Amino acid sequence: MGILRTILYLLLLGVIPLSAQVNYDSLWAVWQDESQADTSRAKALSLFYNKHLYTNSDSALVYAQLHWDFASENDIVREMGQAKNSFGQIDLIQGNLDAAIKNFQEAIGYYEKVEYQKGIAGCYINLGIIYKDQGDTEKAIESYDKGIEICNDIGEVEYKLNALNNKAVIYLNSGSYDEAIPVFAEVAKEAGQSLRGSDAHKGSLVNMAYAYAKKGDHSSAINYLNECLKLMDEYGGGQVAIYAYNFLGNSYEALGEYDNAIKYFEMSYTLSDSLGDFAAMSSPLSNIATIHKENGEIEKARELYNEAKEMAERSENVTLIMQSLLNIASLDYSEGNLDKSEEGFMKALEGSRRVEEFDKQAFSLIGLGDISSDRGNLNRARSLYQEALDIGYSIGDPSIIIGSTEGLSKVYKRLGNSDKALKMFEELIVYRDSVNSDENKRAAIHQEFRYAYEKKALADSLDFAQKEAIKDLELEKRNAELSQQRIALLGTGIGLILLILLASSIRKGKKRSDELLHNILPEEVAAELKENGVVGSKKIEQVTVLFTDFKDFTLVAEKLSADELVKDLNECFSEFDRIMD
Repeated sequence: MGILRTILYLLLLGVIPLSAQVNYDSLWAVWQDESQADTSRAKALSLFYNKHLYTNSDSALVYAQLHWDFASENDIVREMGQAKNSFGQIDLIQGNLDAAIKNFQEAIGYYEKVEYQKGIAGCYINLGIIYKDQGDTEKAIESYDKGIEICNDIGEVEYKLNALNNKAVIYLNSGSYDEAIPVFAEVAKEAGQSLRGSDAHKGSLVNMAYAYAKKGDHSSAINYLNECLKLMDEYGGGQVAIYAYNFLGNSYEALGEYDNAIKYFEMSYTLSDSLGDFAAMSSPLSNIATIHKENGEIEKARELYNEAKEMAERSENVTLIMQSLLNIASLDYSEGNLDKSEEGFMKALEGSRRVEEFDKQAFSLIGLGDISSDRGNLNRARSLYQEALDIGYSIGDPSIIIGSTEGLSKVYKRLGNSDKALKMFEELIVYRDSVNSDENKRAAIHQEFRYAYEKKALADSLDFAQKEAIKDLELEKRNAELSQQRIALLGTGIGLILLILLASSIRKGKKRSDELLHNILPEEVAAELKENGVVGSKKIEQVTVLFTDFKDFTLVAEKLSADELVKDLNECFSEFDRIMD
């Protein structure tokens, strides 16, 4: 059965306003200076102990109490709200969720008295985080939306992106990928304009990659992941790098390059371990275990699955706990231990229903369906598979649909219902073909991927081909002619430009041009072109021809960069190839 290979749970807690560089000694001096205004002293104290919130919450609690006592004694309402907000932050960090809710709600009350909108928005965003942790997604989204609305009113970008990211994660974890993607896209667009390279910017791209991968669109997933990786090169990775490396490992695994996959999973694990992030440690461990399982190394897989489960439990992350239960139950099933496997799948099903994690519900149902089928309980198996299939259709997850239809086809065949068995088998083939057609693109995707991260396939990019050919033309002082060619040919498509530029390089007999030519043309055509400079006509008895026109191509091309134009055309022509096949 299909197994959920990774969970991305990107939580952005930082809604406390902090300067990039703070002189804490000066802040402490202001606090102790009784000649200063009470408001200034309270603000200085608040900023002073912010540094302790995520490093030493016990110390922060002592300072927060001092802050509250001083603000309340002097009736400084906004600072009373700040102190309550700090209490809520500390409770949230320490896992005292009910107390955190009470403190954030009280902070909102104080902020409302002085109309401090940014503080109100931050509290609503933190309330959303808490409600999500408690499994109340409806309240969480309601709280995020309140925070977003206020942020829009006051033009607060960072808090808004925080709320949007976390809101989309709710959709992501519930399997509502089509709802999550446009929210992440909004974050990526706005962050790219005002906070380029921030965690919100990079995180939204990684999350979009996850959502597209779950929909079976690996090509789009890798494109968004590449964007994130380039930002990491420029601005640093931070905590987002944990998830980016994990996805990098998944992409290599999809390409069948297990050694590279394990390498990047280990990078993700090492980074999360250095940060003490148990939740982030769990996912790459599970992914490494899955590779060992596929290689038949069952004991090693079990060891790592159990370690991943321990990390998930230490982090108290329900999503990852459900993933671990599914992984271990699947391993038990593969070894023929049906009773133990059934127990694991039932726990995963019950837990995923409580927190509305629909994809995990479906995988649990498929696992239970497999067990029921093996035991000869065909009617129960049929019911379980059908329930999983309904979920698969509702969230658009191909792996769920494939697992469900495969099970239903076998069950209906055993029940003697040939018509339904055939219908399910045809459905299975359709979705398998959709996945396989994506897999057929892997070689091209792999080259693009390595260009972004290992700097190895530069010579295979169309942009590089053009630049190299242009250099040759410049050496021959043909800049004017080249410019005329580019203008004249732009309306007919970039492919024609590429062939002209390549032909120039080929005539010079350069090795790199030969390599480029073989990458884009059949061998016999490339050989004839190198030998004669032209390709003669060929008679082919039967052909299918697709005529297509890009509406307003010239206008569109003028507005796009070379990379964007090549990317768009590559997607279009890949789809044309698929349609023609």
